[in-house]
Amino acid sequence: MTSEKDLEMIDYGSITIWVDRTDPLACISCQFRLGTKFLNRVLHPPLALIFGYPQTKVHVFWEEKETIAFNASGTLYFNMTYYQALHCHPGKRENRHEPNKPSEPALYWWFVVFAHEFAHNSAKGHGKEHGQAEEISSKSTSGA
Repeated sequence: MTSEKDLEMIDYGSITIWVDRTDPLACISCQFRLGTKFLNRVLHPPLALIFGYPQTKVHVFWEEKETIAFNASGTLYFNMTYYQALHCHPGKRENRHEPNKPSEPALYWWFVVFAHEFAHNSAKGHGKEHGQAEEISSKSTSGA
């Protein structure tokens, strides 16, 4: 399981990317481009706004392990390797008509992940309380 202590912060001024400090093959420039795309098209304007969550508490990290996302004391971290594997395909633009907007499948997928991590603010672990908190946050933000 990933934690903040496993990650090293790389600050580019306008964007901060957290990198697995044990990965000697981390491609910083690739991570920067992908991190910028992930933050600006999926996490910051769309999802942070939908959930009413401060953008300063939403970060991306690069790690080739099983962790998709995690919540560390209210700060949410999302793994760019999953974004890349699921939504970045060679020769395919996410949204032909509006290239700066993510595809609907990407937004839906990360909406569920965001709701899951958001629910950890009110319920620890993955028990019944967490499931209820996740359902409430999903319904209240989706208009259902």
